[in-house]
Amino acid sequence: VTDEVSTRAKRLLDNPNFALFNFDPDKGLPEKIQSVDYILALNYPDNLLADNFNLVSEAFFTKNLLDLAISSKAKFALVEPCFHRKSDGIADVEAYSYGKNSSFLRSLVWDYVKKKRLDGRIIRICQVYGAGMSLGPGYGLARFIASILSSKGLKILGDGVAKGFYLHIDDAVSGIIKALFYKKTSGRIFKFLGNHSHADLELAFILRGLSNTEL
Repeated sequence: VTDEVSTRAKRLLDNPNFALFNFDPDKGLPEKIQSVDYILALNYPDNLLADNFNLVSEAFFTKNLLDLAISSKAKFALVEPCFHRKSDGIADVEAYSYGKNSSFLRSLVWDYVKKKRLDGRIIRICQVYGAGMSLGPGYGLARFIASILSSKGLKILGDGVAKGFYLHIDDAVSGIIKALFYKKTSGRIFKFLGNHSHADLELAFILRGLSNTEL
């Protein structure tokens, strides 16, 4: 659990239905976690381009969550990034793919759905923006916002015509809730993208117009 997550979680700790566990996923789930109603396995890193995916650790942890879902008869959702930028500037909804590294996790989920009757689904989400978003990734909207906050000029990589979809955090949360709580959603894949795609060059002009500083 990062310091940022701990800070945000503090206001929830007054709720008797909320608990924060800081543990090593490689050592299994804490014994205090006996039963749950819903499980969201967030396999969604702050930096979608980072190459730090530990398949063994992620697979072990995901299996523990799946076993907990079965024993608790809980609803399960694997949330993963849906990210793709085409160099020719074309951004098509169907062209949006998902990380190859987590293919084993998806297979694991489907195995539980088919063989153990898990109430499970997979949710794929494009780049998310909104309050509290991570500005660490060095690309797209996050890079531009980080530059504005530090009063730096907006740098466009390449020709700036490659397009991408962005989804507001409220829409992402709404989609996850519907995919998890609506009937007849088990065994399905959901893909959440914004209504329109935007090129880096377009985003730069929009943010430049909204900013009060000279960029």
